[in-house]
Amino acid sequence: MNQQRQLTDVTGGFLGLANLAKLRANPFGFLMGLAESQGGIAYFKFGPIADIYLVTEPEYIREVLVKQWTKTIKWERLTQASDRVAKFNIVFLEGAVWRSQRKLLTPAFHTERVQDYLNLMKTHTLKLTQRWKSDQVYDIKHEMTGLTMGIIGEILFGIQDIEREAAPLSQAIDTLLSQFVIDAWSLVVMPKWLPSERNKRERHAKETLVSYLQDVIQSRRKEDADRGDVLSALLLASDAETGESLTDEQIGDELYSLFVAGHETTALWLSWGLYLLAKHPATQDQLHDEIISSSGEIPLLDHVLKEALRMYPPAWSLFMRRVVEDIQVGTHTIPKGGVIYISPYIQHHLPKFWENPDEFAPSRFEGDWKAKYPAYTYMPFGGGPRVCIGSYLAEIEAKVILQIILRHYQVLLDDPNQSVLMDGGFTLRPYPGLNLRVRERI
Repeated sequence: MNQQRQLTDVTGGFLGLANLAKLRANPFGFLMGLAESQGGIAYFKFGPIADIYLVTEPEYIREVLVKQWTKTIKWERLTQASDRVAKFNIVFLEGAVWRSQRKLLTPAFHTERVQDYLNLMKTHTLKLTQRWKSDQVYDIKHEMTGLTMGIIGEILFGIQDIEREAAPLSQAIDTLLSQFVIDAWSLVVMPKWLPSERNKRERHAKETLVSYLQDVIQSRRKEDADRGDVLSALLLASDAETGESLTDEQIGDELYSLFVAGHETTALWLSWGLYLLAKHPATQDQLHDEIISSSGEIPLLDHVLKEALRMYPPAWSLFMRRVVEDIQVGTHTIPKGGVIYISPYIQHHLPKFWENPDEFAPSRFEGDWKAKYPAYTYMPFGGGPRVCIGSYLAEIEAKVILQIILRHYQVLLDDPNQSVLMDGGFTLRPYPGLNLRVRERI
């Protein structure tokens, strides 16, 4: 008998409606429970809307992401939620259009080009550390968001002082990402024409962001110069077959996705990393000493950042693809119409692969760590052809920023007993906030 037929929903109740409540209340516990109880492919009903297949076996994930990824498309629930903000962004494009956009953007993220960004990363970070005052408490997520927004703003647009716009832009992005999650995970999506307060907030947020990006684009079109940034590449790009240039709407949508991904995820990576170091002062002191004494690679820095990504992957739950024809995954058949779900957070916390997965242990990544852990047990940037285009940029940026901060400051918990929870929205954010005290090192 086909083993897939034996997969049953044991948690959802009538029409799988109980699963919706469980996902909203505790998505991490709900998904981890399914993974541990049902094995490499766990099945549950997303209400009456979809049949979800949570894939956790590394070899199965490789099968889906590498060998059979062309038999899947982005789940329409996600693309429709995204289209309301930016229909042309690369995260949700498919087929030839995606390949064309990916090819267009790749040069901006080449290793050599990323090295050119080092000085501006250092400049922005030093401005932050010079502004900080010793023994003051800061909302570290807010601080890291402003910093990484300034860096990606200069990389994308060539604008050196985007921090002046950081507050309204950050608020607009928060509103749009929150609405994306609501639309993607709701049983019924409310029409956008309704004059509700939520819809008004979303429209205002979109207008704020679109207006800013379009002003930048139109200003640069008038300038008619190649500054060597990502916006220049988009303005100069043309279709290889038709010769047509990108419209302002297409460029704006692409900049939106790059802008959000380019600062939000790195800001969260750094925030969680600093939080873990504040909780483990001995590791922080050791890392500080190695930063001060080293003039080259700092292995512990790499290990700490990798462990932070393992424990708190910012893009914790973005991979959801609908199967367009039956596919065989191991001994299971995932039928046409089913939605494959892969969560980096779940992969990073499976006790089957990670000893004491909830403990901070940078030593996991010492030596040839890839030989210890099967591929796709650690996947903070996704995998397969659609692996994150900006992963190398994010890694370099995180290392530069963390080195400078820890060289000058010790970070401490504002309250040794403070409890920081995870908010599993579009990204994995600290809730309700993340206040850390910074103390200047003498």
